Amino acid sequence: MSLVTDAVLLAELEQLVRDLDARQSRTVHERWALATGALDITEALATEGDRTDDRLSFAELGQRESLAAGSDYFGYAATFAHHRYEVHFERGEYGAARSALLEVHDVLGESHSRRPEVLVGLSTLERLTGGDRTLEYLDAIDIDTVRTPSLVPQIYLQKGLYWIDLGLVDHALEPLARAHAEAEARYKGGDDLSWTRAALALIDTEVLLYGRQTSAALAKAEALIESPLMAMEKNAGLAQRSRLAAALALLLERRSDDDVDRAAQLFAGVARADASDAELRLIAWSRLAFLEWMRGRDDEALAALASAHTELEGFDVAGPGARLELAFLDAVRCRLAIDDAAARDELQAHRDDLIQALEMLVELWRAAPIIKGGRGLLAYFRPRFVLQTLCAVEFALDAEHGDERALEHVFFAQTASTLLHGLGHDGGTLEEFRRDGIPPDGGALVLVVGPLDSTVFAVDVTGCVSESTTSGQNLRKLATDWQQELETAPGGARGELRTRRLESLGAELRDALFPGAVGERVRTWTSVSFVGAEFIAGTPIAALPWGATSLGLALATHSPFSMPLANAFASRAKAATSGLVVIASPTHGADVDVLPLAMTDEELRDVVGRAPDARVFSGAEANVDAFDTLDARAASLLVVIAHGVRDAAQPVPAGVLLSPTPQHDGRVFSPVLRAISAPPIAFLGVCATARGPRRSGDAGAATLGGALLEAGAHCVVESTANVSYDATRKLAAAFVDEVLAGVAPAEALRRARVAVAAAGFDDPYFTCLLDVHGLGHVPVPKEIEPERVVHSGSILWGLIGVFSVLVFAAYVWRRR
Repeated sequence: MSLVTDAVLLAELEQLVRDLDARQSRTVHERWALATGALDITEALATEGDRTDDRLSFAELGQRESLAAGSDYFGYAATFAHHRYEVHFERGEYGAARSALLEVHDVLGESHSRRPEVLVGLSTLERLTGGDRTLEYLDAIDIDTVRTPSLVPQIYLQKGLYWIDLGLVDHALEPLARAHAEAEARYKGGDDLSWTRAALALIDTEVLLYGRQTSAALAKAEALIESPLMAMEKNAGLAQRSRLAAALALLLERRSDDDVDRAAQLFAGVARADASDAELRLIAWSRLAFLEWMRGRDDEALAALASAHTELEGFDVAGPGARLELAFLDAVRCRLAIDDAAARDELQAHRDDLIQALEMLVELWRAAPIIKGGRGLLAYFRPRFVLQTLCAVEFALDAEHGDERALEHVFFAQTASTLLHGLGHDGGTLEEFRRDGIPPDGGALVLVVGPLDSTVFAVDVTGCVSESTTSGQNLRKLATDWQQELETAPGGARGELRTRRLESLGAELRDALFPGAVGERVRTWTSVSFVGAEFIAGTPIAALPWGATSLGLALATHSPFSMPLANAFASRAKAATSGLVVIASPTHGADVDVLPLAMTDEELRDVVGRAPDARVFSGAEANVDAFDTLDARAASLLVVIAHGVRDAAQPVPAGVLLSPTPQHDGRVFSPVLRAISAPPIAFLGVCATARGPRRSGDAGAATLGGALLEAGAHCVVESTANVSYDATRKLAAAFVDEVLAGVAPAEALRRARVAVAAAGFDDPYFTCLLDVHGLGHVPVPKEIEPERVVHSGSILWGLIGVFSVLVFAAYVWRRR
C-alpha cells in the first residue's frame, strides 16, 4: 500500500509517533514501532515532496534519547540521518547536509554497501561549496563493488560536472561519455532511473556554450547527447528522451538558422510530451517562446508564453527554479512589447517587473555557494538576457537619459561578483566609479553582451553614451579569429596574409566595440578602461588598429574587469613602504623540457632600472620562497619574468615555472599567490597568466593575476597569450622606469610600448599582448619615499661613500 496515496494510514502513523513519544517508552518493541513509524512517515513525506519542514521534524526523531537505542539496534539511525541530509540539501543548507551525511558515513562504516552512495553525496556537496575533496571522494569508490547499478553513471556524472564547474570542458567530456555508456547499458537492462539522472544533469550543459570553447568541443558535446537519444527505441523511455532532447536543444538554439529551427522543434516536442515532468515542460515552453521571438514569430511566441505561465501555476513560485524561469519569461514578454511599440505605461510596468527580476537573480546568486574562480552571474544566458532587456526598455522609455539608467542596472548586476564579496567590498556606487574608477582624462568602455545584439557604453565624468553592436555570438567569433592571427608570431610564409587579416579583422572588431557615438567619445580620451572583456575571451584590445598605430600605443589601456571591482581596487590603492622586487631567470632541472631563460647581469640591471638597490632573486633563488619576502618587506612593485605553466587540475590552470627547491617543484599556482602580501603593482612577464578557466569567469578575474588582486594588488600586468621573451624583457625594463618615476601603470605601459616599438619590435604581437588588469590609472604615491630593499654589498659601498666625504671635508678645512 502506498503511504502517499493513503492519507488515513499516514495520519494514523503520525498519531502513533506522537503517542509513543509522549509516553517516552523504554521497551525495544515500542522504540522499534516508533522508529519504523517515523521512518514510514519521512518516506511518505519525501515522496509527496511538499512538506519538507514536517519531514525534517520526523527525521530528527532519530536523535531523541527515547528512540536512539532502538534505532541504532535495528539499523535506522543512518536512514534518519540520510533524510536530514536530503531535506537540508533541498533547502540549500549545505553545511547541515554535510554534517548529516558524515553521520551516515560514520554509522555505516567503511565496508557497508551504501558507502559509495554516501561518497557521491559528499562529493556533490564538496563541488557545490568549492571544497577540494570532490575527486578524493569519487576516487575512493571501487566501481566494481558498487551494488546499485544506477549509481555508476552518477559517479561519472559527478566527475564530469566537477570539471565543468572548473570550466575544463575537455576533461568533462570523457567522464560524461562514460556516464552515458553506463546509462545506456543500464537502460537496456530495464533501469530507467539511471537515464533520468544522467539526462537531468545534462540539462545544465548549456555551460558548454560559454567561455572559450572550440567548435570541436561543442560538436563532441552535441554528439554526446544526440547518440544515446537516437539509439533509444522510438516508443520507449519518453521521459528520458525528453530530457536528452532538451539538452540537445540547448546546444543548438544559438547556432545556425537550421540548428535554431531544429532546437525549436525539439523544445516543442518536449513541451507537449506528457511523459516530461512539469519542470522540464516549463523550461521547454520558456525556451520555445524565446526562440519564436528571436525568429520573428510573435504570435507563436505569445502562445508559448501563455503555455509557460500555465505550467507555472502548478509551481511554487517562491522556489529559485521557478523564479528564474519567471524572470526569463518577463524578459521575453517585454521584448515582444518593445517590438510592438507598446504604450508607455505598459513598458513602465515591464520595467518594474524586470528590475524585480534582476534583483531576485542577484539575490539568488549571492546566496549560492560558488567555487573559487567560478563563473560570474553574467556568464549565464538568462541573467544577461534579463539585463539586456532591461537596458532596452530604458532606451525605449527615455531616449535622452536611458543610457544613464541602463548603466545603473549594469553596475548593479556586476555587484554579484564572487571576487568582489571575497574582497569584503560591497562594490560602492556608480558615482564612486566615475570619481575613482576611471582616469580623469579618459573613461570606461562597458560591454554588455546579448543574444541578438550587444550594447556598448562609453562613460566618463561628463556623462554616458551607448550604441547597439553585433550579437555576442558574432562578437566572440570575430574576436577569436582576430586573436588567433594576433597571437601568431610575425614573419614566415604566412606573414603577408597575417598582416592583411589582422588589418581587416581588427578594423571590423574595432568598429563593433567602438561604434558611432561611442567611438567619437573615446577619441576625446587619452586613457580607456575596458569593462566586460571576458565575454570576448579577454581579447587584448590594446592591439586593435587605431589610426596609424595600435590602440595601446595611442591610449593608456587597462581593464578593471567590472565597475564595482574598480571601486574595490581604488579603495586599496595606497602608498607602499619599499621598492622593487624582481623574480627572474630561474633555473630548471633536466627533467623540465623548456628553453632556459638565463638573463645576463646587464639584462637584469636593465630591468632594475631606476631601483639599483632592488631585491633581485635570480637563478636558484628565483623560487617559491622569494614570495615570502613580500610578507616581511611590502614592495611597491613586483616583477616576475619566467616561463608559464599550465595544470588542468587547478581551478585556475595558469601558473609560473620557477626554480625548484627540496620542498617545492617550482610550479607556482594561484593558491600560493593568494596567500602572499601582494604589492600594489605587479608585472607578470610570463606566458598566458591571464588565461583563465574555459568559461567566462568571475568578472574575468579567474586568472593568476586575479590571485594577486585578491592578495592586495590594485593592478597587474599580464597576458592571455604566449609572449616574446626579448620584447617582454624590454617592456618590463621600460615599465619599471616609468612606474618608479611616478607614472600610472596604464600610461607607463603605453610609454613602454612606444619605446619597444621604436627599438624594432613594432608589431602588436610584441607590444600589445600584455595589458593592465585592475586599476591602471593610479600610480604609487610619490609623496612617500620608498624604503629601499638593499643587498648587503650596497651597505658597504654606502659606508665607503660616507668615509670619503669626511676625508675630503677634513682636507679642505686644513687647506684653509
